[in-house]
Amino acid sequence: MLTIRTDQIAALQAERDSTFVSRLAAYARRREPTLFEAWSDPELHRGTEAAWRRAEAYGMSDPLALVLFFVAMVCHAPDFDLHSDIQSILRDPAINSDHRIHLVWLQTSPETWAEVGRMRGRGMPLPRPDVAE
Repeated sequence: MLTIRTDQIAALQAERDSTFVSRLAAYARRREPTLFEAWSDPELHRGTEAAWRRAEAYGMSDPLALVLFFVAMVCHAPDFDLHSDIQSILRDPAINSDHRIHLVWLQTSPETWAEVGRMRGRGMPLPRPDVAE
């Protein structure tokens, strides 16, 4: 009988996760080439992994939802999801978890995005190239 040890499962999981992040980073670069043109591959990989881990906490798993979450982190603030208006959408159990980020983009007012921009830097740092804001 074949027995797979816990450490073997962990190693397989780590490889699967790394492959997923690499594919997600490549997808982000294809989907938003202008946004990520200044990012090196390692920076994009780290940023994508950070976004994935954060989005996972909201139950997201769809690659497009993860890219949209990452784009919000880059365009607005790494901790955009901590704003109360955005939290109310991201935590709404009546909405499919992978659809919530779409609603964030559709329903968040310009005033809320401006508040989110002012929050930049108070939460999680996002590895990114030095870009003038």
